[in-house]
Amino acid sequence: MARKYWNKQLCAEEALKYKTKTDFNRGSVGAYTHALKHGFLDEICSHMEVKWQRKWSNKDVCRKEALKYQTRSEFQYKSNGAYTYAMRHYFLDEICNHMENHHEIKWNSKEACAKEALKYKRRIDFARDSNSAYTYALKHGFLDEICSHMTFYGILSKEKELARINYVRKNIVITDEEWEKIEILLENVSSTKYCSNRLQRHRCIYACEFEDNHVYIGLANNLRQRIMQHLRTPSSSIYRYIIETGLIPTFKIICGFESEKKAQKNEAEVEKMYKEKGWCILNRAKTGALGGSYIYWTLERCLIVAKLATSMSDFCKRFHGAYASCKKNNWIPQIRQIIPQHVTPKRKTKIWSLDALKNEALKYQRKKDFKANSSSAYNYAKKHDLLNAICTHMPSPQNKYSFENLRNEAQKYHTRKDFKVGSPKFFDAAKRKNIPQFGIRNSL
Repeated sequence: MARKYWNKQLCAEEALKYKTKTDFNRGSVGAYTHALKHGFLDEICSHMEVKWQRKWSNKDVCRKEALKYQTRSEFQYKSNGAYTYAMRHYFLDEICNHMENHHEIKWNSKEACAKEALKYKRRIDFARDSNSAYTYALKHGFLDEICSHMTFYGILSKEKELARINYVRKNIVITDEEWEKIEILLENVSSTKYCSNRLQRHRCIYACEFEDNHVYIGLANNLRQRIMQHLRTPSSSIYRYIIETGLIPTFKIICGFESEKKAQKNEAEVEKMYKEKGWCILNRAKTGALGGSYIYWTLERCLIVAKLATSMSDFCKRFHGAYASCKKNNWIPQIRQIIPQHVTPKRKTKIWSLDALKNEALKYQRKKDFKANSSSAYNYAKKHDLLNAICTHMPSPQNKYSFENLRNEAQKYHTRKDFKVGSPKFFDAAKRKNIPQFGIRNSL
């Protein structure tokens, strides 16, 4: 079929066959494209039905639509077409001047935030329902002041770190001078003493007292860290009691740093002393507990179990805890002296002579069998360029894609396209061999 060239008259005749532009485009894309390109599409499609028409085409229509809504968010949600058209043509502010602008309320003063905070009884409600005022107060450091009337139910996640630091800084009754004394004691006292089955640390006894005669007694090696744990961990007895009562605790050092055994005995005596005075003990566990100071995998135990292992990998698999302890404490060199080191002997490469290669090659009729059954001789011959010399008795494989085979295959087809579809491998082989003009049938 000859190619059809479109002009205005032919496009108009073609357009009369369709009722809509969509059908015109689908049924005769050539005529439709030509008319669209040369600018007479609307003229030849004037008889067609218009199923869709641009609704928001000018400012007046958008202004009438905007008058139905009280806020911009409502306008955008319920009439996004008009909103988008007005925004793109830069008259959105003009048609929305009657709407309420909630962003005019700015929390730019302490008084405005305090007035807003009086509406809520909890910080979580304040943060959820009036987040802008809450954030402004938190950022400028007067959140605690304007929320002083609220009930304290814990620390919000949004201000958690800042509130914890401020709480510890303001409410812990331990001065900087006392912290310096504690640090001096830590420097003067040997922090670790090695025993056969335990890592011995020096500990002090502290007490956390509340005004209503409740007390918590504990042992600590790092007192500053331990106090921070009590104030940060929700499962701590001190933390829970602060939440329940709202009282501020006072921390006291009862005894200085002593060995673990002495500290355990003295803690029981301190607890007895507080009970005699009528104090209520907040400790849930029995006093004298040392926490996680007990170390099972000491160097002696690691050396004992290392004798049972046959290699380092065996030691790691069978005694993973001991291996982790050795790695952490840099005991691996000492363990290696005990565990026997297995050295895998290197394989000796067989040296083939020419006669031996020939005799080995005579056993096979194909190179494929030679490589599969005697890979050592095959690889040695290939590496030293002797493969063709020792395989002369083996028949050479037939070339499937020879010139004659390609010609015979091409004779089966009448066109190159049929040849490519029917025998793609032969077609590609002919292309790779650069047959003249790539005319398989014509050149053969």
